[in-house]
Amino acid sequence: MSAATLAVVIGTVLLFYGLPLVGLIILIIIGKKYFDKRYKQVENPRDALGLSADYVPTKEIFIDPKDGFKYQVYFNPKTGDRQYIRM
Repeated sequence: MSAATLAVVIGTVLLFYGLPLVGLIILIIIGKKYFDKRYKQVENPRDALGLSADYVPTKEIFIDPKDGFKYQVYFNPKTGDRQYIRM
């Protein structure tokens, strides 16, 4: 086998297997960076919940019969608004 033929074979193998592998690695990195919603340390835990500092947690905790998840109620005494946050 000549050097030119060997170079063509190696180039074809790298093109066939290398590009999809590089693409998969890029997709994993993007997915981890933008779509990973697991716990991340934040300055204010209420920021992670999407609540402003005006909301205070109540002792009211319930299980929603519709989806079966446990929720805690947060109350804003200034506006009277209530937020239901899944635990």
